[in-house]
Amino acid sequence: MDDYALILNAGSSSLKFCIRHRHGREMWHDASSGQIEGIGTNPHLKVKDSSGEKLYDGAPDIDVKDGKDAIEALARWLRQSKYAGSRVLGVGH
Repeated sequence: MDDYALILNAGSSSLKFCIRHRHGREMWHDASSGQIEGIGTNPHLKVKDSSGEKLYDGAPDIDVKDGKDAIEALARWLRQSKYAGSRVLGVGH
């Protein structure tokens, strides 16, 4: 079973994140990272995998007025991405 951890860094106008991954008892490694910029003005979500390949680059599919909305937008993207159904062991800030 693969495990995931989500690390968040919330600012006043952005939410940066990193998704860490491990398979079985292997060491943790970066799976992807990204950010939602322009919170409250013109939100934009960018996500790339560990090799720098774009996974998403565009506007979130919900309005992002504040930090709570940014977390909801990230959670919604995660549920619709390749991470859908993954087991998240922890979330940290």
